[in-house]
Amino acid sequence: MKKIYILVFSFIISSLILSNQYTSLAKAEEVEGEFSLLTYNVAGLWDPVSSSNPDKNTILISPKLNNYDIVLVQEDFNYHSDLIEKVDHPYLSSHSGIMGFGDGLNRLSRFTFTDFKREDWNDCYGIFSHANDCLTPKGFSFARHEVSDGVFIDIYNLHADAGGSQEDKDVRKKNFKQVLSKIDQWSTGNAVIVTGDFNSKYKAEGEVRQFADAGFFDAWADIENGGVIPGIGESGDRIDKIIYRSGDFLQLSVNDYAVPNEDFLDSNGNQLSDHKPVSAIFQYHVSNIPQIGNFNMNKSIITNANELLDGQKVWKVETGGFEDYRQNINFKVEENPKNKAYTFSVWLRADDEHTITLRLRNKEKTEGGQQSFTVTTDWEKYKITAPFELDSESLSLFMYPAGFDFGNQGYVYASGVQLTENTQLLDSPNDFMKDYSSHWYKNTNVEKTIEPSPVAENTTVNKVTPIDVNDSIYQHTEVDPAGKTYTFGIWLKADQPHNSTIKIQNANYSESNSKSINVTTDWQYFEVIKEFTNPSDMVTVLLWPGKYNGTTDSVYAWGASLIEE
Repeated sequence: MKKIYILVFSFIISSLILSNQYTSLAKAEEVEGEFSLLTYNVAGLWDPVSSSNPDKNTILISPKLNNYDIVLVQEDFNYHSDLIEKVDHPYLSSHSGIMGFGDGLNRLSRFTFTDFKREDWNDCYGIFSHANDCLTPKGFSFARHEVSDGVFIDIYNLHADAGGSQEDKDVRKKNFKQVLSKIDQWSTGNAVIVTGDFNSKYKAEGEVRQFADAGFFDAWADIENGGVIPGIGESGDRIDKIIYRSGDFLQLSVNDYAVPNEDFLDSNGNQLSDHKPVSAIFQYHVSNIPQIGNFNMNKSIITNANELLDGQKVWKVETGGFEDYRQNINFKVEENPKNKAYTFSVWLRADDEHTITLRLRNKEKTEGGQQSFTVTTDWEKYKITAPFELDSESLSLFMYPAGFDFGNQGYVYASGVQLTENTQLLDSPNDFMKDYSSHWYKNTNVEKTIEPSPVAENTTVNKVTPIDVNDSIYQHTEVDPAGKTYTFGIWLKADQPHNSTIKIQNANYSESNSKSINVTTDWQYFEVIKEFTNPSDMVTVLLWPGKYNGTTDSVYAWGASLIEE
């Protein structure tokens, strides 16, 4: 069974261990999912001074909020009881007071939230003019929402100073600087969403652009503007915003963005507020390995590339110019890999086509895999898979941005790194010499030989030589494959390039898939996949070293795995 490693977010900070050699993290549980979020200035000032009609409209807004998992509202002053009258969210913030006493910032959530707090702006401008911002204690609120068991996202709700005078603009700059300072203080390493009435657009220099400069992304820009934040003087965005950043381990992306104004109209087709609602659907994925930006740098350099790939940050990974080192980035997972198979994958592209190397191995450097790939100018997912049979305290991931040779120089762009754990169904994945009754059946010669393996120099690997042209080595696994997909994978190399064959099949051979592969003098990982339909009592994997009905050429074999998807 496949399991994508995920991290209990509150456990991240206490578990993160930095050392000279690796960044490491303990084991976690699988979590990924999505939620919807709405931000809405409900214009809930006292009706005679409101530019809307909250005395009648607020009760109409109330049931419409139930379509969203998390709701952040602004100007929720005098009609709070109407606003929550028909909502079914189980978790609500307490009301801070009517106009002149409260900040108007409230939240409704289907997820529990903790550490809720409010903070007034340190600066405001205008008492009886310039949008009257100082007549009520505007500011921002904070809470940590648990969107799934042990998965936390910090959400800030703000209402910035309004008005178009230079004094208003200067105060807004201070407002945003204040909330960014608190994010640095309260949300270090955490995923963060900031939403609300910013009273600012990106065309204004030094205002809301501070968030983009701090690494935040905009839901509107992601979906409606090709992921591009407008430049100074450019327009297109609105003052009601949903902006966000991923955490060190929790990755946030936006699947949808909308201005659902048609859902917030009265019977005459009039808006229920002087603002339009803004919504987004977020997807989250939490991994036990961090984003590339938090990998350990061993004679290499990681910088933010200031772009996104499918909502995830892109990082530039380059060598550090050292001639006598295999320059890499790495990460260590404090997990016993025994009887499991792991896939380490990452999306890569380069400005110039060149070789990179991925490596996955245990602490003792006795099991794992390593493979080099040619990275092109197009985004592509690269991966290595390796089974583990022995006890170990940890496994480590490595990426060599210019290949494995000493002194190579170069760089790649990287995103979407992932470590996937699978249950290993084969016995003895690295030792083909064990008793055939419980492991490998063979009508081939198998000998152990000292040969550089995919994981280390001078290791013992299997040399498999057919006695006759149709001879194979194979293993049965007692499992009913009906309705499931299985992958047989194996690392192979040869003294001379030639074709071999790998195959996966059920017990009576009625369902199978085979693949002819070109085995070279370099270690390569090969796999064959089969989705089974019919019941059976076993799955069999086979290797013909010299190809089926081919030759008696031998291969070196290592790291065989059978994985149920």
